[in-house]
This record gives sequence, structure tokens and C-alpha cells, in this order.
Amino acid sequence: MLTDIHRVGDSYAVILGMRCVNVKETGKLIDRLRKALPEGVLMQAVRADAIYGVDHVINALRIALESQRRDLLLAEKLEIDLLLRIACVDQISLALSNIGLMYHKPGCLVLFSIHKRRLAMAAKDILQYLDSDNSVLLASKMKRERISKRIGLETSEYLQNDVTFSEFLSEKAALLNR
Repeated sequence: MLTDIHRVGDSYAVILGMRCVNVKETGKLIDRLRKALPEGVLMQAVRADAIYGVDHVINALRIALESQRRDLLLAEKLEIDLLLRIACVDQISLALSNIGLMYHKPGCLVLFSIHKRRLAMAAKDILQYLDSDNSVLLASKMKRERISKRIGLETSEYLQNDVTFSEFLSEKAALLNR
């Protein structure tokens, strides 16, 4: 089973939800996965409860890619810029503590590349070892409340709608700068 490949500007992305991360040393897991990726395929991993639907990730990636194109990345690496934009913060340590992959929690892998075929091969390889479940990425009221609290946002009537909240997260990610 291969998940959707999303077009993001000149790049492509695959977003894989995981019901539970079964590796205690998540940093080593991420390093191992990155080393196994084909050249030109990048990856970021975050907790699924930080993802407010696939559009949240796609929009953050779109902003990160545009920032790279304009030489305005928040960090040296595109993957870290993506992490910061998903987290809506400008500090790597804060992003990692807030949304970094955690043992026994649902997770999300974001793979992206300008090489569609390499990306598809990488996703296929990962799916052999990963029990993918994208339902953990769906937007929900509980996630909206958790994300709002994490970023210090008072909940308002305006942001009670999934679409407006997702748009708000995209705008917040776009406003980050170094």
C-alpha cells in the first residue's frame, strides 16, 4: 500500500502517520531512517498530535521550500526549517521538546524531494517496516486545543473552524523569520 504523493511547488511529499513509535531512542531511529533514504530525499519526524491534518504539513513544507528558494531558511537545513514551521516557533530546542517524535506516542514522517520516483521508492521501503496509519493526522478539537495551548493562543470563535485554524497555522508559520 502506497500513500498519496503530494505535489508541493517543484517538489513532492509523502506524509506517513504512525499509530505508535515503538523505538525508545527516537533520535537514533530518525538518523537510521535518514541514512537509508536515497540521495535527494529528505525527511522530518514529529509527533502526530502536532499535526493538524495533512494540509498543515503541506503548507508548512510549501513555506519552508519557498524560504529555501529565497535563502531565508530559519535554520541551516531544510528539514529543521520544516520542523520549526510546523511547531510555529523559531528555536530548535523548543520545537524538539514540543513536537519531537516520542516513544509510545503517535508519530508522523514527512518525506520530500524533487525526485518523485526516489521519493516513492523511499516511502515504499519505509512502509515495509512501518505500520502506517494516517488517521492519527486528522484534525480534531482536541488537537486544536492542544496546539493552541502550546503556541499560546487564546481560543476564539473565529478559530473554532478546522479550515480557519489550519489557515492560521499556515500564516503563523509564514511569519517566522530569522
